[in-house]
Amino acid sequence: MGVFRKVEVLTDYTRKGTFQEESEPRKIVISIYYPDTDGLPDNNESEMKYMDLFRPCEQQAREILQDIGMNMDIIDRLSTSIGEGALQQKSKRSYPVIIYSPALGLDRDMYIYNIQALVKQEFIVVTVSAAYEAMFTVSPSGEFMN
Repeated sequence: MGVFRKVEVLTDYTRKGTFQEESEPRKIVISIYYPDTDGLPDNNESEMKYMDLFRPCEQQAREILQDIGMNMDIIDRLSTSIGEGALQQKSKRSYPVIIYSPALGLDRDMYIYNIQALVKQEFIVVTVSAAYEAMFTVSPSGEFMN
């Protein structure tokens, strides 16, 4: 079973951000991981490398990961079976949903291998990063929030 990801930004216009200008609304970036309901094989051609999770800001993410002591030679060899895909509007069945929000300033997708395993067991996993509360947050528009 393949695993797909869709990244979305939720904006709360009623709450202002605490680490930016007062006029900036609060942003929450989420990744939605879901099982392939069409039954594509695991080895789909759109699978990504681990650093691809931080697109389009791989370089900024790389610098921070290096600064905290991660071995980038190992990170560069890691791959996932995650593919980018459009969310399906309807499914023939329902799936249980897990909200996954790592603590200690970690990015929402750093535990990708746990997330991937849960989706392969037919859960939908929504990962959450509150901007400016994680070590860094990458939005789909390319905004890098440190």
